[in-house]
Amino acid sequence: MSNQKVGVVGTGVMASGTIVLLICNRYPAVMLGRTQASCDRGMAAVHSSMDALIREGLMTEEHKQEALTYLTVTQRYEDLADCAVVFECAVETLDTKRDVMTHLEAVCPVDTIIGSTTSAISANDIAAFLTHK
Repeated sequence: MSNQKVGVVGTGVMASGTIVLLICNRYPAVMLGRTQASCDRGMAAVHSSMDALIREGLMTEEHKQEALTYLTVTQRYEDLADCAVVFECAVETLDTKRDVMTHLEAVCPVDTIIGSTTSAISANDIAAFLTHK
């Protein structure tokens, strides 16, 4: 997967951490939030994580600024359509995760790899109704 675009649905701790990992390694990434406020919180978390890396001497301000050029923030599922991989990092409720998967299935090609960060819900339950398995 030679630096293909990666999508992340969500703006919380898991999502922002995944975004930092991706963009610091020069993967173009798209972070999808439900609202502008959630997108703003996600960006604040990304900046906070990167600033902590700078304080620890693990990153420079220049690397942070370069990494941020790899990030797109959106509220539109359609912006994930050209991602090779999409990580679902939504809140841990079955209805929310199914809603996310329904939207992803509608916009992503069948060969898109879609993963979930669920810890308590069966992946089979999340994907039970999907046609692209």
